[in-house]
Amino acid sequence: MILKSNLQSKSSFLKNFASKFYESAKEFRIKIARIVDRIWQNLNCVFVPETDELNAEAEQIIANQSIPAEDIFIYLTAKYGEADCFVSGNRELIKAIADFPCFTPEDFVQLFLTIG
Repeated sequence: MILKSNLQSKSSFLKNFASKFYESAKEFRIKIARIVDRIWQNLNCVFVPETDELNAEAEQIIANQSIPAEDIFIYLTAKYGEADCFVSGNRELIKAIADFPCFTPEDFVQLFLTIG
C-alpha cells in the first residue's frame, strides 16, 4: 500500500513538472518568435558583391592574421555592406574589429530588442 501511494505521488509530481516545463518552454518560444519578428521587420538586406578591393583586403587580413580566418568574409561583408552594427558570439572576432559597433547576441537583444 505504501509503495503504491509513493508511485502515485511521484507520478503526480512528474506530470506537474512536465506541465510547468512545457508552459515555460512555450513562453520562451513566444519571446524568441517576437525577437526574430522584430529583427525581420527592420532588416535591410544588401547584396555585397565580391570585388577586387574586397579580395585585396581579405588577403591583407589573412597576412596580418588580425581576424580569425573563418570570419574574414563575414566581417568584410558587414564592412562593405555598411552595416550599422555587427553581432557575433565570437568574442575574439568582436575584439579584432572596431570599424562599427560590435555586440554579442545578448548585448544586442538587451539594447535593441527588449520586449516588455
